[in-house]
Amino acid sequence: MSSHCQYSFADLFEAAFGEKPSKSALEELYSLTQDERNIVVRDWVRRAEWESFDITGTDGVVYASFGPKGSEPCK
Repeated sequence: MSSHCQYSFADLFEAAFGEKPSKSALEELYSLTQDERNIVVRDWVRRAEWESFDITGTDGVVYASFGPKGSEPCK
């Protein structure tokens, strides 16, 4: 099984929208706060019909981990 950590935002964007993201689309995503980024990521996950799990990093910040259904989340 694959890990959600193996997928990039670009992979998720392509799964959600059927095309590679533009550089500006990714730059816009990176410019968001982590909470805002998690909201966008969860929307893309819904569109891609993937799944997402909240992972708390060692820094105490919550990150939206994502991957195709049935894959294992980051740990």
